[in-house]
Amino acid sequence: LYGMTLSTGREDIVRSLLEGVAFQIRGNIEVNEEICGKHITTVKILGGGAKSDIWCSIIAAVLKREVIRFESSEIAARGAAILASVGSGLFRDCKHGYESMKDETTTFKPDTQLVHFYNSIYSKYISIEEKLIHSLQ
Repeated sequence: LYGMTLSTGREDIVRSLLEGVAFQIRGNIEVNEEICGKHITTVKILGGGAKSDIWCSIIAAVLKREVIRFESSEIAARGAAILASVGSGLFRDCKHGYESMKDETTTFKPDTQLVHFYNSIYSKYISIEEKLIHSLQ
């Protein structure tokens, strides 16, 4: 947490934690893109944290990408069911199984104003992170 004052409220702290995780996701995606040489255009998320519309919106703005949230948190079980169905002959292949069993989704598009705001503080975030890492070495 950086820049806290006496007027910093509980909601400010919670939001900063969500933003910090989103910044870490952005950093991981940037490294992945650099290694693979391919731009990731869409991010798909699921699970507990993904249930928050606010967090999904923050992630979309920080990443400057669409975020697609799966409504079910049981995606792994669904994947296992698709594989079992293909193995038993119920579906001809995984694509057919996925199309037959796909989940409802919600798409979050990056808010332009938030994108500009987060871009302006992301470099500061990286700078602080680097200073913290060097101070621990």
